Amino acid sequence: MIKIGASIFHILSSSPCSIWYRCENCCETAGGVEMPMYLITHKWPADKQIDAMKEAFRFFNEAKLPEDVEFLASYNFNFGAYTMWKAPDKDSIEKIMEGFPIFKKEARITEIVQSYPPTMEYTVRMWKMIVKMTEKG
Repeated sequence: MIKIGASIFHILSSSPCSIWYRCENCCETAGGVEMPMYLITHKWPADKQIDAMKEAFRFFNEAKLPEDVEFLASYNFNFGAYTMWKAPDKDSIEKIMEGFPIFKKEARITEIVQSYPPTMEYTVRMWKMIVKMTEKG
């Protein structure tokens, strides 16, 4: 198979990729689907709010991100935050959070895909879902 990223040839081929799994040989290569994006939901108890703010300050001043990990955004809510990342895998993000116990304790990491405006990755996943649904009939 020609490595052309996430094309229709890739979707319909015998590639090990599926809707929610990326193979190392084609999906994460240049010209293929973008690096995975993750949304992390961080929650902490009300009595840890000040400690969480101190930890956030420390994170922004001290954290050393690997070259292949990108911190995209942070959105705060009462006693928690949502953070968005691009990283090769979930383990890369978990490793970064090891030095930040309040953020790591109740963190839930979810791989996400931008659906609007549609990206190539979203379009590819939609095609894969359609192909999978037609195989069940």
